[in-house]
Amino acid sequence: MDVAASYEFNAIHVAHLRDLDAWAGLLAVLACIVAAIALAKKRPALSFAILFFYVALLPVSNWITPISVLVAERFLYTPVFGVALLAGIAWAALPTRRVQYLTGAGVLAAAIMLCISHNWTWQDDTTWFRNMVRVTPDNLSARLGYGLILQNNGLGDMAKEQFEAGLRVEPNSPSLLSALAGVVVQTDSGHCERVQPLLDRAFKSEPNHWQAFWVRANCYALKGEPEKADASYRQAVEHAPVSDANLLFSWAGTLERLGRQDEAVDLYRRVAALNPDDLQARQKLATLSAQPAQPTSPAH
Repeated sequence: MDVAASYEFNAIHVAHLRDLDAWAGLLAVLACIVAAIALAKKRPALSFAILFFYVALLPVSNWITPISVLVAERFLYTPVFGVALLAGIAWAALPTRRVQYLTGAGVLAAAIMLCISHNWTWQDDTTWFRNMVRVTPDNLSARLGYGLILQNNGLGDMAKEQFEAGLRVEPNSPSLLSALAGVVVQTDSGHCERVQPLLDRAFKSEPNHWQAFWVRANCYALKGEPEKADASYRQAVEHAPVSDANLLFSWAGTLERLGRQDEAVDLYRRVAALNPDDLQARQKLATLSAQPAQPTSPAH
């Protein structure tokens, strides 16, 4: 099914005066409403079903007030009552019980197959984002999410393609700029200088963008500048909307290199709390806990 899980603004192109499909859609809606009004006396149930659908859909149609979300399945929860009523009217108009049963069984079988095919795209994050990219190629969230999954699976070149495709839609997206910078550094740690313009653009678009701080911190760590890496990791953690286990793990490694074992242990504990299955965090905790405590300097 050509249905995506999310439709953001860029995912749906703005219609223009010469877009015939947009005009056809408007005329179809107008024709349905006019027909419903004309049938109000002769077929009141039919008229009510049609008008109910459009009236219930109107508050979330963005015609009255923009609500930032253009398309969503949940918007049909109430309007679908009108569709169900229309289906009931059509089913009751069938000539015989046999035809009704056959029609009902056929519709039910088709609905089951469509539901199964739709649910297939929800089996995991990879199929979910891949379907979004296929259905809505200009969806920035889809490009970013799919690219990050590919990157985590070691497919850096394919991830780079996704981030670059998103930047062709929105060249100043700080999330995509940071993600592209991150995958370039991950692919070749010697490219930190090369990604600096990408990070500069990300910071210009959003001065406190946490992922840009993270990539910059990784570059400092790779260049052997742990103090600067510590400062950038701290900024990334402070501005991150939610705690990220991978970010905390990277920061803890830098604190280890700086000899700040107690702070590193605290971070590894946070990583283990966020992701109990993280074996590396557990191993780090076990290793650091087994080490003798650092002696403190006597007071003078």
